[in-house]
Amino acid sequence: SLYSQVMEKLRKKIFTGEYQVNSKLPSELELMKIFNVSRVTLRKAIEGLVNDGIVRKKSKESEHLCESQKKLTNHAFISS
Repeated sequence: SLYSQVMEKLRKKIFTGEYQVNSKLPSELELMKIFNVSRVTLRKAIEGLVNDGIVRKKSKESEHLCESQKKLTNHAFISS
């Protein structure tokens, strides 16, 4: 599904250090443009990363990375 593809792309960006651990992710609007997806799809992808313990929601509008690079290496990546 589209949201799972976005979720894996985000996971890969976190793993590779493009989005740093313990830093704020780009805004929803920016991520929607980057991945060319709707807000619903993006939120579902981010929620999947929250459920996996990779992203922590600090407030309603901002998501923060929360896990170490070591934990991220345990996840599989889908090539795009």
